[in-house]
Order: sequence, then C-alpha cells, then structure tokens
Amino acid sequence: MEEMEDAQTALQMYNQCILSRVPFRMIADVICNHDERGNLPADDWHSTTSDAVDSTTKAVLRTLTSSKHITRAAFEVATLPESMNGLGLYTPRRSAVSSLILPLARAIRYAMKGVDITDKKLVHMSPYMRRFYVNWETSSLPLFWLYRQALLQLTKDLQMPPEYSAADRLRYFTLTKKMDKFQRCISFASFKKTKTLLLSQPDALATRELYVPTMTRPFTTSNTPPPDETSATNDDSSDDKLERAWEGSVERETKQLQVALPSILSSTAGQGLLHAPRSNPDYRLSSEHLRIGLCRKLRLPILKKERRCKCGAVIDVHMDHVLQCRSHSKKWLHDRTRDNEFMAMRTLCDLTGLVSTKSSVLLEPTNTVPAYKSARPLDLAVEGSLGTMGIDITITPAPKATDLPEDQPEATAKVHRRKEVLKWCGTSRPIDDSSQPDPEPTLIVVNPPSENQTKKKKKKKTVPGHKVMEGLIQNNIDMMPGTFDPWIAEGPALTWFKFGASRKHFDLDQYDFGKAKGSAAARTMSKRTMEKPHHCGIWSTSNMEWRRRHGTRQFGRTHRDRTPKAWAQTFLSVRHSRCFAQHIQK
Repeated sequence: MEEMEDAQTALQMYNQCILSRVPFRMIADVICNHDERGNLPADDWHSTTSDAVDSTTKAVLRTLTSSKHITRAAFEVATLPESMNGLGLYTPRRSAVSSLILPLARAIRYAMKGVDITDKKLVHMSPYMRRFYVNWETSSLPLFWLYRQALLQLTKDLQMPPEYSAADRLRYFTLTKKMDKFQRCISFASFKKTKTLLLSQPDALATRELYVPTMTRPFTTSNTPPPDETSATNDDSSDDKLERAWEGSVERETKQLQVALPSILSSTAGQGLLHAPRSNPDYRLSSEHLRIGLCRKLRLPILKKERRCKCGAVIDVHMDHVLQCRSHSKKWLHDRTRDNEFMAMRTLCDLTGLVSTKSSVLLEPTNTVPAYKSARPLDLAVEGSLGTMGIDITITPAPKATDLPEDQPEATAKVHRRKEVLKWCGTSRPIDDSSQPDPEPTLIVVNPPSENQTKKKKKKKTVPGHKVMEGLIQNNIDMMPGTFDPWIAEGPALTWFKFGASRKHFDLDQYDFGKAKGSAAARTMSKRTMEKPHHCGIWSTSNMEWRRRHGTRQFGRTHRDRTPKAWAQTFLSVRHSRCFAQHIQK
C-alpha cells in the first residue's frame, strides 16, 4: 500500500482484500478467548488479534487523512456500518461476536429448513449433514453452547412478536426471522450503543489518540501543496503545526464535535468514499478530494493550522468557517449540488412515476410564474401527467451548539426546517424586463450619465418572494425545498421525498410559518406539496417499477448499482462529496 499513489484505491483494497478476511478468523478468536461463564461483550470485544486489527485501521486512516492524531469519535464513525451512515470499516471490537453468530445461524437454518435457492425452490440437506445440527438448542458441545449464550446476550433488548415468549427467543431469531432482517438486527444490537454514545457524550470521544504509524510515505494527493502550506521540509515544523492545531480549549473541540455529529450520522455521503467502485469513472475521487471528504466525515483537521479569513474571522482547521462565511460565495457549490440532483432525476425520471421522458425534467425553467415569465424560482422541475413539481436547493449554515448534547439533533433539524419555511415563503428573484417595450420615446442625452447612475440603471429588478410563491400556486406548480448542511446531510422534506415510506404522512405541525408576508402562501404550498402520496419515496417507487419491468436485472454498470435507489445513493454521494471538497479546496 505504501507504493500506491491513489488513496481511494488503497482504502478500498485495505477494506476488501484485508479487512474482509478478518471475520472468518474472529470466529476462532472468540472460541479461544471467551469467558468461561459465557460472558461475551458484544460491543467491546478485546483480544490480541482484534486490537492489532483496530490499530492497523487507525494507522491507515492516519495516513490517508495526513493526520497525526485519530480521535475516538473519528474511529467510531469510521467503523459504524453503512446502514447507520458510518464509513463501514470492519472492527472486531464491535463485530467479533456477530461474526460467530451469523455463520452458525445460517448453517442451522439450512440444516433445519433447507437452502432457499429461489422463491419457489427449496433444497434440503442430506440426513447425514442434518444430524449435526438437530439438537442445537440442547447440545452440550462448546460451539452450540457459546452460540446460545452469545445470541441471548445480543438479542436481549430486541423486540419479538407478542405470540412468542422469552423461551422462544433462540428459535425465533435463528429459524423464524428472515435472514437479511436477522443480520440487520444483530448489526444494530452491536452498534446501537456506539451511536448513542456519539450523540450523547461527545466529550468522551473528542480526546485524541496517537498511534505509531505503520506507513511512512503519505499518498500523493496533488501536484500543488495545500492552501496553508508552502513546501515540504525535513524538520519538525509540520508536526508543530499539527500539534498547534489540536491545542486550545477542550470545551471548544467538544462543542464543535457536538454540532457536527448529528449531521455526520445522518448524511449518506460517506458511502461514496469507501464503497463506490472505481470501475466507473464517475465514481473516482482524486486523492486530495478523498482526504478532504474523509476529514469532514471523521471530523479530523484539514488544515495544519488556523488561518485568517478575509472577513476578519478565523478559519478553523476543520474548514467549517468556509461553508458559513458570507465572504466565501456558495453559489458555485449550490449550482454543482443542483446539477447533481438534476442528473440523478433525469436518469430515474421514467421510474419515479412523476414524468415519462427525460425532456420533461427541466433545469431552472422559466415561465413558471405567469406575471413574471423571466423569473426562475425553481432549480429543477419535473412536468408530468400528475402535475408540475419543482425543487429549490439551498445550503444551510451550521446550527448553534446546545447546552445538552441530547438536544443537538433537534437544533440541527430546526435549522433545516427554518430554511425550508423560508423557501416555501418565497425568495425574491431578479427579473429581466429588457424584452418589454419602452413606453417612453428615446431622447438624445446631452450630458452623459455618471458611472453611479449607469450602475443603478443596469441593476436588475426583483420580484418579492411571496408574489413568486403566489404565482407558482396560481400556475398549479408544487415546490419541494431541498436543504443541505455543511456535512451534506439533507433536510426533512428532501429526505421524505427520496426515502419516505409509501404514503407516509409528513408532519408539518413542527413548522412555524409565522405571520409575515408570504406565510399564507407558504402554508398553502407546503400542504399541497407534502400531502401528495406520489411525492413520497420516489427512490423506493423507482425500485418497485424497475422490478415490475425487468425483474432481477441489474440497473447500473457495477455491483453497487443493482437497483435504481442504490445507483442514486452511490452517484449522489460521490458527486456531492466531490463538489463540497472542491469548494473547500478553493
């Protein structure tokens, strides 16, 4: 790995070629190192082997992110499963016990019920093979005894249907529950304490840990040095810079981590950093963009030291200030985010049930407000038989830190809801009236106007936001606000639009529209947009429509693109990670 110049390739090879071999070895590790009483710490397994694997993972992350220190929070986020919006790296500390349970549960199920080859065909094992597993519930063999102890400890807090008693817990999870759901339950039981700890006790995870690196040569990231560096030197100045970046108030570091974690753990953008196949050129990230994406996801410093912004404030080492400062225009970031959503919508348009052709998906359409035809209040729009629906993208600021960590997720959600309300109330839009005829005759001007007068004349006219929204309602157009925070977490409305369950009710009671101008139009627009069932969960709708048309045929080019929803998640996670990294890099 030291000789690889591409960081994304190195990270994927470590994950797929090295870490993928660890679970099979952890079965023997648990059998050889378990407590005689059968006490198996499912979420905190320690042994010589597991500690060595975790130390190697930390060294790889340290090298890829060019960081001297790896915090506990960074490692926990990196090893959270993809289903919990973590990076998805395997850790024996959380998964060693489940590595023992899952293969045994699968073998017992195959022996007792047969192997489900297809939906209609079941292949039964020979009686000779079945006899080894028939008495798995009562056998005194150490393997089965250990399986029963581990399964009971992992599932003790998981709910069962009311018709099952506590005595049926082993049989229900081993034989009755579907295997894919059983695997998700085991993963949830192993990692739920970790996610709870991240959100409730950031002060315990903001501490840094220093590990002896196993890789000495950092990956080649770009031909130009980072914006805060000049050239590499052989002295210890770079280490001193990194050390100064970590110095300062522990309370400040903890508060910054507290603010970022709810968004980090709700953002799906991390999927493109580790799992996007590089066989598709669209999924490839440069080493520098991967480094920035990892640092943002794992909350590690991007800069070696703090810098002074042109607004006079301090740019922190995590580059949070760049995504909030008004001196750094976010128009380019907004436009790239809009383009990514536009391309995804055009690809899935005929499967969503909203439109039938790609030409019906429009980018910044005009003629949406009858009274102001040149105004463009929508970033993209879909025109179908069920009506026209538009999306308006915006980048939200970071929330304020709350006194209690438990209140931070709600504070983060409030920032998204506030921006969504402002979008529903309407945003003032410039209009171009150059095509309108001049009602007054042209006069010969003897004295030319001054420069200031010329600028005033060239200034475009704007239409008030509430009139824009009233015009959209009059034109029977729905509007969905799409909010993205600095950690690429999406707001409630856009999440409901993409991932919502079929016909799931969207709770508008949490939204405060106030009494200002535009509040009445905002209530009307939000209600008509969020109460239409075909606006809910368009990606799940795409999956069902694809299966209806093509059965089990793969949707995309790679193994990650089996369904339209999987393709959209991977595509947008890579594209959004790249454009946010480019904005920070600028």
